[in-house]
Amino acid sequence: MAPWLEQGRSAGFYARELLHELKINALPIDPIGIASALGLGVREQPLSSGCDGLLLCTGRVKGILVNQRVESQTRKRFTVAHEIGHFRIHQARDFSCQPQALLSWDERHPEAEANEFAAELMMPEQFFKGDAERLPSMPLLTELAESKYQTSLTSTGIRYTKLTDEPCAVTLADVNCVRWMVRSRRFPFRSKVSKLSENSYAWDFFQGRPLLHRPELVRADSWFADAPESEFVTEHSIGMPNLGVVFSLLTCQTQEEDDFDSER
Repeated sequence: MAPWLEQGRSAGFYARELLHELKINALPIDPIGIASALGLGVREQPLSSGCDGLLLCTGRVKGILVNQRVESQTRKRFTVAHEIGHFRIHQARDFSCQPQALLSWDERHPEAEANEFAAELMMPEQFFKGDAERLPSMPLLTELAESKYQTSLTSTGIRYTKLTDEPCAVTLADVNCVRWMVRSRRFPFRSKVSKLSENSYAWDFFQGRPLLHRPELVRADSWFADAPESEFVTEHSIGMPNLGVVFSLLTCQTQEEDDFDSER
């Protein structure tokens, strides 16, 4: 466990505590308003070294800087929530967060904790649990990210996967490796491959080929080391050229669905 988290408390706990403290119970969550309530001004300006956001705590000026060059408003909102996470969890340290930091989810380090905090802050479980009962699809995740919660697609996908009972997984890959994968409780395969398979549709993105705008069947062992050759999953991948990565949603049928199909 990271040294900043108190025993028995997750990063999400700090977000829920803050929402309760500020009596926030309506969507969409306003991260700039929350920052202001904490005494943190938020300002946009050009930032160097590809930095998405800065938390300034140790100097005379306390606040959050957001890179003016970032075009996506949802990404800017998530960046502010991320920096608030650093402020609440990591006890008044300065942080400079690169774009890749906002894609870090599977390790226990400050950036992953700030992302977990931001996801809970922007997509509270009391609102999201109803959305997690809907069938998984990339259009659903995009709708929730852009319209309802106004946050990043990757964080929305992870939030959905952690809360749903549907068998699905989300993953982020670059040309060299599968960086991380988050699986729902009912997803049957647990061991991800380390390198992106040439048999996956995500691979096409790094070969300069256009990705399909719909889900397609792919061999499960393209993504999972413990999947038999006879198994398939459905893959829907979206490229993120500015970050050099591909975000993918993987789904599979439940045993009940397989049994139903075999009886038809």
